[in-house]
Amino acid sequence: FTLLEVLIAVLIVGMGLMSTSGLMVTSIKGNTLSRDGTIAVEMAQAMVDRVKTNAGNTPEVYNGIDTSGTCGGLDPARGDCNQWKARLQSSGLINPVGTVTVSSDVPKDTSANPVGKWATVTVTLTWGTVQTASHQVTFTTIVSTWLT
Repeated sequence: FTLLEVLIAVLIVGMGLMSTSGLMVTSIKGNTLSRDGTIAVEMAQAMVDRVKTNAGNTPEVYNGIDTSGTCGGLDPARGDCNQWKARLQSSGLINPVGTVTVSSDVPKDTSANPVGKWATVTVTLTWGTVQTASHQVTFTTIVSTWLT
């Protein structure tokens, strides 16, 4: 009977340890996803800040940025695209791709609004693989200028 009791005790302890290891795997996956999400938010926000800071009165030069290809266009957008692409590649994210879309919005009544013009800027960052599923972060903001 003692041998049977020890066998049952070992079986119960083994099942408990296997459950704990399953929880640890789930926890590690969750922590990795949280870390990647934090990095992606920071990277997307950095590009939004670049557009706000460097666009001046021509935010539309940032329209069409896509880090999956070669960065083209005019400066400062081309330089910001190249720097953003390099930061994305060294960020630790799997297959990161960043895009920027700018749509110009001209106010209908400029007398009611002192801002000369503004643009809606959308920055999207996608990362992941087919096996790990694709994840995405999108920031949308309005960039305004006093210049008309």
